[in-house]
Amino acid sequence: MPGSEGEADVVEACKWLHLASRNRYGNANYLLNLLAQNGSLTARQYEEASRRAGDFERAFGLKPAKQ
Repeated sequence: MPGSEGEADVVEACKWLHLASRNRYGNANYLLNLLAQNGSLTARQYEEASRRAGDFERAFGLKPAKQ
């Protein structure tokens, strides 16, 4: 199981940050940008996280918030 051995699923974590950021929750946007800028998150991972966030919103019939 991913994460059970202390492995971080950066893309999944960033999916939740995208969702929080889209809904203007706390410092989510700041943290998301920090991860991208400090090299912890590649452009490909960022795009995948954003896609997953959109998939989540569609799956649950949520209206996508503006970023």
